[in-house]
Amino acid sequence: MNVLIQREMEGEIASDWQERIIYHVMYGVVLNIFMWLLGPRVLDLFSIGAMDQFVSVMVVLVVSSTLNEKLKNDSINRQMSFLQTLPVSKSQLVHAKFLHMLLLWCMAFVWLSSVISVNLLLNGGWTFDLWTHVWGFTSALLFIQSMVLLCYFSKGYQVAQAVFYLSALAWAAIFIPLGLTLEETGLSKGGLWGIALMAAFIIYVISWLMAIRKVNAKGIPEESWDYLATDDVS
Repeated sequence: MNVLIQREMEGEIASDWQERIIYHVMYGVVLNIFMWLLGPRVLDLFSIGAMDQFVSVMVVLVVSSTLNEKLKNDSINRQMSFLQTLPVSKSQLVHAKFLHMLLLWCMAFVWLSSVISVNLLLNGGWTFDLWTHVWGFTSALLFIQSMVLLCYFSKGYQVAQAVFYLSALAWAAIFIPLGLTLEETGLSKGGLWGIALMAAFIIYVISWLMAIRKVNAKGIPEESWDYLATDDVS
C-alpha cells in the first residue's frame, strides 16, 4: 500500500521534502508581496477579497489539473491494467487514489490558509469570517475531485473529464443559492462555508466507498488508450 501511495505522489511531491517546502514557502512569499503591492495599502488596484478569491480559484484549478493529468497519464499508459498484474487488490488501487487526493487537498488547504491569512494581515486585518472563504473554495475542490474519482473508477477517464465541469456547476448550483438563502436568516459566512466543507467530506467518504464497491463488483473500467492517444496528438 505504501508503494502505491508513493507512486501516486511522484511528480507532485519531491523526494526531498525540504526542497518542496522551501519552494512553496518562497512562492507564497512572492505572491503575498504582489498582493500587498496591488492591494489597498499601496497601489489600491484590487480589493482584499478580489485578490483572495483569485488566489483561491488558482489553487483549485492547479490542484485539479494536477490530479486530472495524473488520471490521464495513467489511462494513456494503462497503469491500472498493469498494476492489477501485481500482488495488490483492486480496493488498494482505489485507496491509493483517494488518499493521494486527500493529501494534495490537505497541502492546498494549509498553503492557501497561510497565504490568505498573511494577505489579510498585511492589507487590513485578519478576521474569522474573511478567512473562512478558504473553506468554501477547498470544499469545492474536494467535492469536484471526489466525483471525478468516483466516475473514473465507474466509467473510465473519458467520462471523468466531463464530470469535472458538471461537478463544478453542481457545487455552484447548490451552495450559491443556499448561501443567499441562509444569509437572510443571519447565518455567517463561516457557518455557510462550514456546512459546505462538511458536505464535501461526506461526499468524499461516500464516493470512496462507492468506488470500492464498484471495482470489487465489476472491476476497473478498461482504459481507452487509442482515444486518449489520438486526443493527445491532435
